[in-house]
Amino acid sequence: MKGVKFHPEYQDFYIDNKQLFPIYEQLSAAGMIVVFHAGNDPGPFTCDHALPSALKNLHQNFPKLKIVAAHLGGWKLWDEVEQTLCGLPIYFDISAISTYIQKEQFFRIISKQGTEKILFGTDSPWFNQGEVISWLDSLKINTSAKELIFYKNANQLLFGAW
Repeated sequence: MKGVKFHPEYQDFYIDNKQLFPIYEQLSAAGMIVVFHAGNDPGPFTCDHALPSALKNLHQNFPKLKIVAAHLGGWKLWDEVEQTLCGLPIYFDISAISTYIQKEQFFRIISKQGTEKILFGTDSPWFNQGEVISWLDSLKINTSAKELIFYKNANQLLFGAW
């Protein structure tokens, strides 16, 4: 097992709650990947369990923890992602963003974060992989950056090599 995923909205916890720190310490020590649903959620939730500021706080407390923040760091909180998370060694996946984010903001975020920290993701079954691939292909992103996003970054994260 390479990692775990938490959905703080569905599981009803704040990601930077200090009661969880022993879990993060163990995950970090084991070199495991931690994927978080990040940002808002279309369901009937409070949508404040995994804010960009909480992800930053988590990184500051556990700088070696391999964090993947779904939905480009925070679904529909991309202004905060730009201000708070960009530049930190946190991976962002592109799941469930294609029909919600302005292309200009997407480009700003991946430029600030670096394409080597962006992962392909679709949030299947809610989003169709083919449609996400088509969306990414429609953007003016060079081939080497697309290779990073589609598979090289995941290979690096999962196996330590391209």
